[in-house]
Amino acid sequence: MSGQRGDWTSALWQLLFRVLSPLPAGNALASLALEVQARLVKSALCSQGYPRLALAQLPEDGSQGSRELLLALSWLLARGPVPEQMLAQARVPLGDEMTVCQCEALASPGPPAPHMEAEGPVDVRHVQWLMGKLRFRWRQLVSSQQEQCALLSKIHLYTRGCHSDQSLSHLSVTEAEMLRDPEGGQQLLRTLERENQRLEAVLAWRRSELVFWRWM
Repeated sequence: MSGQRGDWTSALWQLLFRVLSPLPAGNALASLALEVQARLVKSALCSQGYPRLALAQLPEDGSQGSRELLLALSWLLARGPVPEQMLAQARVPLGDEMTVCQCEALASPGPPAPHMEAEGPVDVRHVQWLMGKLRFRWRQLVSSQQEQCALLSKIHLYTRGCHSDQSLSHLSVTEAEMLRDPEGGQQLLRTLERENQRLEAVLAWRRSELVFWRWM
């Protein structure tokens, strides 16, 4: 029985690590030793204001503490939609999403910054150089986004009428890439299958969530 309890405790440490550090499959951090994962879990819970000090005193070898770990997991689940957040962070991008740059003002000279008193001597030339470098990076970002939008528009235009679903009218970037590289498409399908498995797991959790809370 002690071996089974140890296995459960180790699994709970790993589950908490996965919840607190959502990582894509194959990420090097996901294969960290249990002791390292336990220390990271303790640190993350402390930074989020977890109130129970008993968890910080647990051994990190996975030998005991399943009750405290369950309480910590319940605390995280009660604070917010943890499964949905994990799904969103691990979602497979389809390639048609574009983030809108909200800092165009940095790409232009704009008005001078307000004067602020500094505690020590300030190298004004260095500050001006940093601001110029920042504006240059933002111009590069805006230019890159404009180029991506133009390429995305071309893909949608050239594939118009190719989709089996007439309501969509054109292929997505991912669908066009699958036609260009069938082997890469097979890898994408496997990735989508894993995403479907995660979705099914969340649905199964929602069906049994009330039982979990009653048991807790």
